[in-house]
Amino acid sequence: MLKAFATIATTALVLGCAGAATQAAAGDAPKTVVQYSDLNLASASGQAQLAARISAAASALCGPAPQIVDLAAVQARRACLRAAVASSTPSAQQATALQVRSRERVAASGEQ
Repeated sequence: MLKAFATIATTALVLGCAGAATQAAAGDAPKTVVQYSDLNLASASGQAQLAARISAAASALCGPAPQIVDLAAVQARRACLRAAVASSTPSAQQATALQVRSRERVAASGEQ
């Protein structure tokens, strides 16, 4: 059975955006759920929509963009966004692969 969400968790968020001086455990990193049960992940359009949802969730976790004059904060947020999106990639790829295989099995069996 497919899970209907992808979880984003990132230590970079805790380190970069919150300014922590020591590395936090992955279990302490903020998380959010990205729904995808309504998407057809076997299609390029569905995959693009999931990527957009993941990016929006990462942006929400990492907070608003800092003032351009605060270069360290800009760099920390960029690192946070990259890490948050990267941490969701395996879950998104697994969900996509499961949905594609499921559709292929249905097509091979001749069912609709």
